[in-house]
Amino acid sequence: MSGALLVTAAGAVALGHAPSLPVAVACGSLIGLTSGFTTTLTGALVQTETDPRCLGRVTSVTTFRTLGLAPVLFPAVGITVALWGAEMFFVGCDAICLLAALLGLSVPVVRRARLHAPGTASQAAG
Repeated sequence: MSGALLVTAAGAVALGHAPSLPVAVACGSLIGLTSGFTTTLTGALVQTETDPRCLGRVTSVTTFRTLGLAPVLFPAVGITVALWGAEMFFVGCDAICLLAALLGLSVPVVRRARLHAPGTASQAAG
């Protein structure tokens, strides 16, 4: 997951400095693939590690955080681009991805998180 975040970070900076449309499309595709992988893996890990009694609440909060807050941030993106340019916005995206990757690598609980095969999590807990 952290490796995919590092690739996403590199793609974000490259997208902000893309010299042509084909390069920008390639960078955007790379970002889409790696961030999609990260989002899917993170969601699966949250569902695997969450107490089943709280799974609905936790899923609601994470869904709201990932999908519900995006439209609220659109004005911040516009202001950032207007004041400092698109390159700076993508550098900011890079910083966020790098911070997430660093946390993933430095926090032992996150670094050791693994997906369980179906049925093994309940057997390990019982």
